[in-house]
Amino acid sequence: VKIFNFAIDVAMAGFFLSIYLQSLIQVQHFSRYALIFPSGANERAARTSLSSSNDPLVDASYKSLDFMKENLAPGVFPPPEYKMLEEALESGSATSKELGNHIYSLMCEQTMLYDTARDGIMTVTLFDPKQDSNIPEFKAKMKNIYTYGIQMLLSGLIDEGDLQTCVLDRLAARVGMDGKQLDEHLEM
Repeated sequence: VKIFNFAIDVAMAGFFLSIYLQSLIQVQHFSRYALIFPSGANERAARTSLSSSNDPLVDASYKSLDFMKENLAPGVFPPPEYKMLEEALESGSATSKELGNHIYSLMCEQTMLYDTARDGIMTVTLFDPKQDSNIPEFKAKMKNIYTYGIQMLLSGLIDEGDLQTCVLDRLAARVGMDGKQLDEHLEM
């Protein structure tokens, strides 16, 4: 079960990566809101001003929030980082890199707190970060999100300091390691 859940988690991280990349290269021939919001999400469009940024990370942020909201199992709640991203969007004053930091923080929490079932539903993880850090599936799950953060940095979507803080606080600390130990453990 853990191996299968891991494969789904890797696929979900890939899904988020594709959202970012699509948002970065997307040609906007249609209404911005027709592209961002799936059916049923029009309330968010109504709360968002058309004068808000055309920043692709705004689009990716909304997609990330919608995806998590739609895929959490009943009784499973989003982490505080969900609300932080939502508030950053609603304020309308967050920079692209601030949104990138919020998105990456949410993705790290998703990686560490949830497993994704075959049907895409996220449940509380079966992994214990400190005890399971050597299990290949969990190790790969962490390496995947760490690598994703580096890709965001290289694409200019997150500041180096914010990435380092996320990796140290949200990944390394949870497995009882410092940055160097985590790099060695994940063969980065």
